[in-house]
Amino acid sequence: MQRKIALSVDGTTTISKDVAKRLYQETPGLDPKRIQAIPLGLDHITADTEMTKPKDLKTLKPFLLVLGNDFLHKNRDFAIKVWQELLDQGHSIDLVLAGLHVKSSSSKRQEQELIDKHVNLRRSVHTLGLVSSDERIWLLRHAEAVGYPSSAEGFGFVPYESAALGTPTIFGGFGPLKEISQLDDLPFAWSSEEFALALVELVSNEQSRIALVNQLQLRIEMLTWYYFATQLSSFFVKIADTSLVSTAVLGSSSTAESAALAQVLSSKSWKLTAPIRRATRRKS
Repeated sequence: MQRKIALSVDGTTTISKDVAKRLYQETPGLDPKRIQAIPLGLDHITADTEMTKPKDLKTLKPFLLVLGNDFLHKNRDFAIKVWQELLDQGHSIDLVLAGLHVKSSSSKRQEQELIDKHVNLRRSVHTLGLVSSDERIWLLRHAEAVGYPSSAEGFGFVPYESAALGTPTIFGGFGPLKEISQLDDLPFAWSSEEFALALVELVSNEQSRIALVNQLQLRIEMLTWYYFATQLSSFFVKIADTSLVSTAVLGSSSTAESAALAQVLSSKSWKLTAPIRRATRRKS
């Protein structure tokens, strides 16, 4: 599906260079001049953004937040192991897991097994389901730190949203997370000990907390939604002045070709491109 779309359009933008690289690898014959990585904006959350305490959260004790649905690649079970490592080292902090249990590719069973075996009485686990935007902001603002041990991302907003509210995040030094953050001292090995060591530094050393937050806030100042819009507009102009690809079918007069692409695109996307197809037909 992705290959067909990539080869059927005149230009493609990706949300990071890492995604562009993977697209090149998966789509032989793709013209590199027709693809451009444009990082998303990061300035949509500020310290003044409205927030509401989740009604289901029963603790006001210091807590480590893990935010996101329990897809396997989000590694919420790994985050539980990191938290337990912190407790074993004598650090007292609750754990809050916020996000839905998905129907497939879920870590729910692994999480529950670890929680059932939890015997350290220093602190507790609090599991929340879906939280609203206002509740999400409250959690990010009031957490001692945020754990984001995701191992498969195209971009990753959480560390920057957290930093915008003054809260540090621990995340792995791979792919787009390293690319966009431009941080060099991130955990790379997927071991609970290494993540716990980095997390201890954040929760116990104020200078380390401030330094990490400041570094990510600098990236927020650079990668604004205005910057994203200007880059995207420039890419539109560039592609509009470029000849059509030989495999393009969007706007084709062929009913069969248009129907084939319609099956690939979601119905919502297909409806949104209707004005483009009509304009193309009038021009031809």
